[in-house]
Amino acid sequence: MTDLQVSKTILEQLGGRKFIAMTGTKNFLGDTTSLRFSLPRNKSKGNVMTITLNSMDTYDVQVLRIRTQEATVLESRCGIYAEDLQNVFTDITGFDTHL
Repeated sequence: MTDLQVSKTILEQLGGRKFIAMTGTKNFLGDTTSLRFSLPRNKSKGNVMTITLNSMDTYDVQVLRIRTQEATVLESRCGIYAEDLQNVFTDITGFDTHL
């Protein structure tokens, strides 16, 4: 498994390129256990989302508002199954991930 395999898998589970086109997310940053990206204006008021694979093989989702040198966690959900990622994203942001 490559270093970015987990972050690539998270993006595919969200919907891949269709997800990016439908939601306007950008500035993707992946590492060995997570994917972070910028959000356009949305109902959560957050501008960054981080999805992290945890030790239970489920995902933890955090929505942050980052301004200058201050980060505020606006919402955090733990134990999300892969098949529920799109629904959780829609619930938090109000954006549909597919047609």
